[in-house]
Amino acid sequence: MKKVFLLSTMLLVLLATILPIHVKAQTDVWDGSAEIWTQGAGTEASPYLIETAENLAWISEMVCNGVTTYEGVYFRLTADLDMQNNAWVPIGNSTTNMFCGKFDGDHHFIDNISITGSYTYAGLFGIMGENVRIVNLGVKSVIDINAQSYCGGIVGYINGSNARIENCYNTGNLSRMQSSSGGIVGYINGSDTRIENCYNTGNISAPSNSNYCGGIVGDCSSSLTMSNCYNTGNISG
Repeated sequence: MKKVFLLSTMLLVLLATILPIHVKAQTDVWDGSAEIWTQGAGTEASPYLIETAENLAWISEMVCNGVTTYEGVYFRLTADLDMQNNAWVPIGNSTTNMFCGKFDGDHHFIDNISITGSYTYAGLFGIMGENVRIVNLGVKSVIDINAQSYCGGIVGYINGSNARIENCYNTGNLSRMQSSSGGIVGYINGSDTRIENCYNTGNISAPSNSNYCGGIVGDCSSSLTMSNCYNTGNISG
């Protein structure tokens, strides 16, 4: 009997060492402020760790104020983020102040984004440059976007070649856009863009005089490759 008990105990210990332990992802709630990260070196091997919503807001503040484009810099999200419907300023606001880094969502999502200002480039990322990477990221509950043009759930405008959007999704509704609106990307201006393994389930509701609305991409002026993507959201415009 003792041998059976000992064997069972050893088996449980062995299983505990080889089976993955599933822990519910932590959700960080945004208070509307911005704060620089404290972990990572910004390299591919050691990316800057975006542990809070305040860390994400810091990226937006630095890019939109023209401090840096983060060209070639790597980031990784470490938690789900709840933006609490606080007014979000899209990351990037001009062809000079663009995000040019590489962002890995690490299969986390960003919820309750509200973009209510009048922006030319609207989305989680407003405008991005060449060689950018946005991967493994989900966006939920985009409440309202009042954009002059170029609106997307993930990116409003891609302005550069060799961009990659992979394993991303949007489930939030987009409304009140003026033109070039897509569930993932609003407008693409740059060669060799690839969008892979992405989907949109959010509704896209634009005014009746709006142009270029799409489930994945609203409009594209150059070469684009899409694969393994789908849309189930309603589109009106």
